Amino acid sequence: MVDQTAGGVPVYRDSTGIVRETLDPGANAAAMLPGADFTPAQAAMARLPLPFRNIIRDPFIPAIGQQARTTAYPQSMIDAIQAKGCSSFRIINPNSCAVRFRGASGPDDLIKDGEGRILGPWQTEVFSTQNPTHLSVMPVARPGLPVPTDLAPVELNYGIGG
Repeated sequence: MVDQTAGGVPVYRDSTGIVRETLDPGANAAAMLPGADFTPAQAAMARLPLPFRNIIRDPFIPAIGQQARTTAYPQSMIDAIQAKGCSSFRIINPNSCAVRFRGASGPDDLIKDGEGRILGPWQTEVFSTQNPTHLSVMPVARPGLPVPTDLAPVELNYGIGG
């Protein structure tokens, strides 16, 4: 039996219970995407369960301090993300404390507790992305995982899949 998504795209439950889109050439893949900000290539890729593939050779490495800090992406990185059709990023937290991060609208847009996403110590995750210009990051103390005095910068690699 086939369930339907909100957009009417046929899906099925795989053997592990995860709902996946039925790869039907007549199905409307765009119905599963959040908006028209995707290229046709990205829309086609959204239908495939692919592992993360790094597309931009050099990572974006924003500094992290004891307080929230916002870093602007270099224009060359913004241009490369858009030109190469990057749809996701991998973020790596090399610190012994958690970090909270989110996109920001400018240098004065600082992340606060309860905003954005949190990444545990020594953890890496892949998230989708859309046209970043600034990134705001802050360390987060957790029981047994205080914020160290020396913090390494987080690293973001841009690509597709994930």
